[in-house]
Amino acid sequence: MIVRVALVLLAHLVTSLAAAAPLGGTFNQSRYLPEHDVMLETTGSFALLPGEGLIWATQTPFESTLIVAQDGLYQLNPAGGFSALNEGRGALELTILDRMLSGDPQALVKTGIFTISDETQMPDGDTQIHGVMKTPAGQSEPVTLRVSGGADPVLREIVFWAQDAQGQTYEASAVHLNVENFNQVELLNLWQQFQETH
Repeated sequence: MIVRVALVLLAHLVTSLAAAAPLGGTFNQSRYLPEHDVMLETTGSFALLPGEGLIWATQTPFESTLIVAQDGLYQLNPAGGFSALNEGRGALELTILDRMLSGDPQALVKTGIFTISDETQMPDGDTQIHGVMKTPAGQSEPVTLRVSGGADPVLREIVFWAQDAQGQTYEASAVHLNVENFNQVELLNLWQQFQETH
């Protein structure tokens, strides 16, 4: 599933973001499938309600909506209901997503699963951050984050790196986020529906 890679990276909620406004936008993700030697491209929209939940709505190449709540992971089913994918697991993922999407790398470091290797200022004012994420399985995965500059930084890009059988590093998955194009009403209505039926 498209968001699984992000959720593996992504208890305690982020108190500093508890009163923040919803953050959202559109995304496109490219994921390399080495067994088929093809790049899978997906697009969609997302909404993060700090301290409450995340909606990740894939639109192409197929429609799929995932909700990360404090008490678990849920998927919107064809009947309009919400099916539990992994109850009891959402709090940690939500905490990490809150901190990651906030654009504050130090907040992510405080989760204990991210270590910063180095930071580079880009010509456009963004900051590129290289680091290592610990997965729930205890593995360490190299990651590059790109965060916007300015007083209210936001995450623009996440790149996950992997190595092939010959030890060559390649871009396994990249998620690009655009916070300007956001159909807030539609996703917030979906969140309200989830709250009422959950």
